[in-house]
Amino acid sequence: PLSRQDPSHWDVELIEQGERLLHPAHALQRPGRFQIEAALQSGQVARRLDGTTDWLALLQLHEALLAHAPSLGAQVATIACLAQVHGPAQALARWEALEQADPIAWRRFQPASATRADLLYRLGRFEDAALAFGKAASLTVDAAMRAYLLKRSQDCRESRPREPC
Repeated sequence: PLSRQDPSHWDVELIEQGERLLHPAHALQRPGRFQIEAALQSGQVARRLDGTTDWLALLQLHEALLAHAPSLGAQVATIACLAQVHGPAQALARWEALEQADPIAWRRFQPASATRADLLYRLGRFEDAALAFGKAASLTVDAAMRAYLLKRSQDCRESRPREPC
């Protein structure tokens, strides 16, 4: 998970290049999908400077992205940010409302399942989280991701939950 990465290992030259490109685009004052996505990345990598993340700013950017380019991925990322700003209960309520609107897509989209699992974990619903992490693991073909999600599931089952995503 991004929150557990060590920013000192990030490629500073690429980050600086991205920042140099973002600033002139921002000056145009015509935000679109790609500019908003770049601003989101900029907000995430800003953590390397002082170790903090401005979750409220990221949530506002995610909401703006949804207005320009709604997608399952954008919805899931917004829900993850919402959990950081307003807590996992509010984020799970939004997840459930969106899932009701399109249950097949939400149940098949691995990042949605993994996000739901983490929200359940953060709410202390470890049995439900264990099942949800297992479901998320079943939806990925990436071996490392599957192993990580299965480990989270097992930790929940053994009442030894680990740090959230």
